Amino acid sequence: KTGWMKQKTINQLEEPAATKAKGLEEHWNFLQKGRAALKAADQTKYNVWKHDPKHDNRRQAATLLAKEAATLFAEATRQRELLAAAPINDALQPALYGASKQPSGVKATSATRGNECGPSGGGGGAAAGTSLMLDALCICAKDSNEASGEKNCGKDWASAPYSNNWTPKTAAAALVTGIISKCHLKTKPKTIARAALEAASTAFMQRLGEPRGDNKNLRLMLGAIEGAGGAGCTGQHNGGAGPCLQYKPAYFAGDEPSLPWMVQLHTAVSQLEAAEAANRRLKEIDGQLKTLNTSLAALLHTTGPRSATPLATSDSRHNPKQCDTHTSKQTCTENNCKWEKKRWKI
Repeated sequence: KTGWMKQKTINQLEEPAATKAKGLEEHWNFLQKGRAALKAADQTKYNVWKHDPKHDNRRQAATLLAKEAATLFAEATRQRELLAAAPINDALQPALYGASKQPSGVKATSATRGNECGPSGGGGGAAAGTSLMLDALCICAKDSNEASGEKNCGKDWASAPYSNNWTPKTAAAALVTGIISKCHLKTKPKTIARAALEAASTAFMQRLGEPRGDNKNLRLMLGAIEGAGGAGCTGQHNGGAGPCLQYKPAYFAGDEPSLPWMVQLHTAVSQLEAAEAANRRLKEIDGQLKTLNTSLAALLHTTGPRSATPLATSDSRHNPKQCDTHTSKQTCTENNCKWEKKRWKI
């Protein structure tokens, strides 16, 4: 007979099963799946064990172990979700490319480089800080008025795509990927980590804090500027301008910098740390589940207690021969025997 294996919802149970299942509502489906996973040979053993009244205490203990296992299993399911790479990449891609999350989307709203990268007056560029690659374009990309482009970012920029003129409003996927390739020539890809990000952020802020221009009064600026720098980051290195970027002061008004790409990098690190913590916790859960499984197996496979048998009693009234050994009334009565002159009566 296999009807006992048919799964029921907890609301379909009848008495006395319904009463015994109280408190298992949250874990019912999990427990049913576990029972259904039993091998055929174990199903018969389980059915006998389940209905044997001698195993009531063991069944109660098994129920508690199963509930604990179900709780751990549910936690493991939540922890595994934190291992997904998608949340980490969802933070890294905007940091690198901006909202589009791809090289072709690295572009600004207007075509005016000075407005997007850093206008005159020191107010900060509209697009400066929105992504690492747009910042790189403000500093590295060739301006149409430059014969060979300003060499902010290294040598050998005379060939395409580096020699192409850059207009902030126009997609420049080839230039973006080209700059990334040149970066890889100078650095080795690393796994993003809190310590590495903090070190890089510190170095970045120190560099950003250096005053620029002949008068040393330009702040929050990276790149090259000519003379006093009053003309802004137009891309052409003359007349007080240059290929540079200048951030808005508002990004640095709080306790921590709020540059969009920096915020995204910190988010990515937090996601990675959560994944690492989840992985450690999953290992702990695995060990706990193995221990529970061992305990549960011991409960299921241990032979149940036999019916209790009367223990041997030391009451002399149940042992006539013992009464015959007493030679005095005192010892006789002390051992529940009856003294009758020189005879002992039980």
